[in-house]
Amino acid sequence: MTGEYRAPLDPREQTFLIDSGREGLLILLRRLPSAGSANRGPVLYLHGATFPSVLSIAYRFSDGSWRDALCNAGFDVWALDFLDFGGSDRYPEMEAEAQAHGPLGLAMEAGDQVEAAARFLLDHDQRQRLAPITQSWGSMPAGLFAARCPTLVDRIVMFAPLARRDGPRYTPRPNLPAWKLVNNEEQWTCFVEDVPLRTARALARRFRGLGGGLSRSRPRRTDSNAGCR
Repeated sequence: MTGEYRAPLDPREQTFLIDSGREGLLILLRRLPSAGSANRGPVLYLHGATFPSVLSIAYRFSDGSWRDALCNAGFDVWALDFLDFGGSDRYPEMEAEAQAHGPLGLAMEAGDQVEAAARFLLDHDQRQRLAPITQSWGSMPAGLFAARCPTLVDRIVMFAPLARRDGPRYTPRPNLPAWKLVNNEEQWTCFVEDVPLRTARALARRFRGLGGGLSRSRPRRTDSNAGCR
């Protein structure tokens, strides 16, 4: 399944598969060069815990994508798919039963992937620093990377970053499985459940099916309730 998500989305786009830092597994990087004459340097987009780059920064609506806007503003836009998302390799543990392993793709390991991507793109573009742009969960590995490699970071832009929430004292750490199935209806509910009453929805209903089969591993079912891991 990963092969079809590695194809360039634009005639000007370059794609790269690089070492993730985990033996035998590769991560996908997309690069779309600046569309303007004044180049303002590279940005590295880091997606959240649900959608890869193809369904977030690179997804084109009628008036273009977030990535297009950045390119038009003079930035070279790089986008990383973390392991198990989009065009990057899948964890072999995803083929086992969910309870056979603990959670995959934790922030510390994802931070290693960010560092690998950053060093690759800086070498490719012959630049000294970059600006990570993060969405939701992507803020966590970005923060770890910036703390570890501050000289490589110009600035960080965080969209809907995660914040620390302290629970009740002595609450045990949850024992989570390696994966779970999420279908389109559940994903839609996640997007709209916290929108205040009498407020316009943040996502039009016609985009409800964007996530089917694309966010992590392959769908387990092919009927209307199909989900992705």
